[in-house]
Amino acid sequence: MTTYINAKVYGCTETIDEFETAKEAGEMIKEYRMADPSYYYWMSQRSTKEWRNAGMEKADNAKYDDAMNYKHDESVQYTNWGFKG
Repeated sequence: MTTYINAKVYGCTETIDEFETAKEAGEMIKEYRMADPSYYYWMSQRSTKEWRNAGMEKADNAKYDDAMNYKHDESVQYTNWGFKG
């Protein structure tokens, strides 16, 4: 079962990571607590709605890219307005 690490600061809750096992999550939560003790961290079997929605967006984007046979051209420099030849 997937285990999530959630964090809360200033009243805002967010999911910051996910793991296949609780053991992995438990090891990583110690690292998060050392790195930034200003957050309150806990393990959960549920992620936040934002985390779930972001996952759906990634899945939808991947399906779209596959459908369009999208291949990123490394030789083209992309900008906010399009691309530079």
